[in-house]
Amino acid sequence: MDLYDHLIITAEGYYSFADDGML
Repeated sequence: MDLYDHLIITAEGYYSFADDGML
């Protein structure tokens, strides 16, 4: 699984990773 699969963009426009329990 690629790291970018978990890379998301928040409403603030920042990049963030959806780690365990962060969903």
